Amino acid sequence: MTAFTQDPTLATLISRQARKAHLAAIWAERACLRPGMKLLDIGAGTGALTARYAAVTGTGSGPAQGQVFAIEPGAAVIDYLRAAHPALIALQQDAATPFVLPCLVDRVFITDTLHHTADPAAILRNVKSVMAPGAVLFIAEYHPAGAGKYG
Repeated sequence: MTAFTQDPTLATLISRQARKAHLAAIWAERACLRPGMKLLDIGAGTGALTARYAAVTGTGSGPAQGQVFAIEPGAAVIDYLRAAHPALIALQQDAATPFVLPCLVDRVFITDTLHHTADPAAILRNVKSVMAPGAVLFIAEYHPAGAGKYG
């Protein structure tokens, strides 16, 4: 993992996501995440939060195991995510471009992502197309005029 931290942009993202990883447990509870669920994390970054969601849903093959998909557009970031969290299904993809998953998902998390895109509505349309009936969409977004605190 040392090679990844030599990239200053990636190192900053790793640090930023590590500082807010504790929020994943709170958000997982509020989204009623349970074992066996299928989950999609849009703009997963380094996977710090995604991996914590996966600890709740499980990953793998078996009746009680969930599937966790992580979408991230950046090549270096997706390489890090795959190396750090091999149980996650990592997809290098711009979420504003239509995408297909092998199944519908029960939960979608979009965390500090929409303000980075020119077309957030396209992301939301694409997300809707992969949500199972009764699925929950959880959005936690950056507030540009806020104090910049996590929580």
